[in-house]
Amino acid sequence: MKNQESSVPEAAANLLDVGIRCIYNYFMRLPPLPCACANLRRATRAVTQIYEEEFRPARLRITQFSILKALSTVPDARQGGLAYAMGLDSTTLTRTLANLRRQGYVAIQRGRDRRERILSLTEKGKAKVDHLMPHWERAQKRVRDAMGKEYDQLQGLLHQLTCVVGSE
Repeated sequence: MKNQESSVPEAAANLLDVGIRCIYNYFMRLPPLPCACANLRRATRAVTQIYEEEFRPARLRITQFSILKALSTVPDARQGGLAYAMGLDSTTLTRTLANLRRQGYVAIQRGRDRRERILSLTEKGKAKVDHLMPHWERAQKRVRDAMGKEYDQLQGLLHQLTCVVGSE
C-alpha cells in the first residue's frame, strides 16, 4: 500500500492496513465539493453503507426494503405512481420488482389496460417488512445520531431540493 504510484493517500493507506472498515469515518474533514451533485453522491454513498451494513444479515438491500416499505403503506399501488413517488426510473423499478416478485414478497397484477401494473405485498412480503423494521430502525438511529440536531433540518432540505429540482 505504500507504493508511490497509489492513488490512495498515505494516511488512508495506513488506515486500510489496520483494518478501518469505513474510510468515510477517517475523512470527516473532507472538503466540500463545488458541485452539488458530487456532494450529494458522496453523502449518499456514506449513508447507504450504513443501511447496507444493517440489512446485510437479513439478505436484502436498502433499495429493495424501500420498495417493500412503500408498498406496505400504499397497498395496490400503481407501478408508475410508485416510480414517480420514489424518484426511480421505470427500468430500475421493474428490475427490482422482478427480484422481489421471485422472492415471493410482491404480487403484480394487470391494471385497467395492458400497460398498467398494480403492486401489492404478499403475506410473505408483509412479514419481511416486519422482520426488517429493527434493521431499518438501527440504521436510522445511526444516521440520526451522526447528524444530531441537524438531522430534521437535513431531511427538510433534501425534500425541498427534490421538489424544487424535480419540478424543472
